Amino acid sequence: MSFRFVFGLRAAGPVVAGLSAMGIWTYTALNVAAAAVWATLFAGGGFVFGNTLLGWIEHPTLRSELIAGGIGLAVAVGFALVTLRRARALPAVAASA
Repeated sequence: MSFRFVFGLRAAGPVVAGLSAMGIWTYTALNVAAAAVWATLFAGGGFVFGNTLLGWIEHPTLRSELIAGGIGLAVAVGFALVTLRRARALPAVAASA
């Protein structure tokens, strides 16, 4: 039942379950179990990441500053690449209109 939390499969999953003659109670039980696993993993990951980030902020070290700088650089490069791709795509779209 992991389809419920995967982008693009959310709409198709219930249809497939219905076409396979899965009972409503089986579907509901599996859906609730999948939601519980997903929520636990998602919240647990946020908790661990938040505590790690808080530790880096409260007690900065060279390692944590390098990691933060690397993350910042990766975000900046990603933003620049997306902006450049969109800027290059605009003239093509404008010319075809």
